[in-house]
Amino acid sequence: MSVISAARGDVAALVEQLGVVAVIRMKDPAKLRAVVDAIAAGGVRALEVTMTVPRAVDMIRELAPTLPPGFLLGAGTVIDAATARAVIDAGASFVVSPVFRP
Repeated sequence: MSVISAARGDVAALVEQLGVVAVIRMKDPAKLRAVVDAIAAGGVRALEVTMTVPRAVDMIRELAPTLPPGFLLGAGTVIDAATARAVIDAGASFVVSPVFRP
C-alpha cells in the first residue's frame, strides 16, 4: 500500500507538513480516479474523501493501494464509529468528523 500509515499523533504533523488537504465531494464516483490523479499531478499529497461521495468506503478501498508513495488518504464527514472503523479498514490514514459524541 502506498498510502502513509502513521500513528495517531503523527497524522496531524504530516498534514501540517504537507500544507494542504484536498477535500473531495462529488456526486459521480466514476470520476473520482481522474480527480485524484489530477490532484496528485498538481503536487498535493493529502486527500480527504467525504462520506457524501457515493460508495465512499469502496472508493477509499480502491484508491488506497494505488496512490503515489507518500500520499496521505483520509475520510471526511464521518459521523459514527461504524463508519470510522470501515474507512480505517479500507485504508484511510485519518478520519474527520463534523461532530464529537463521546
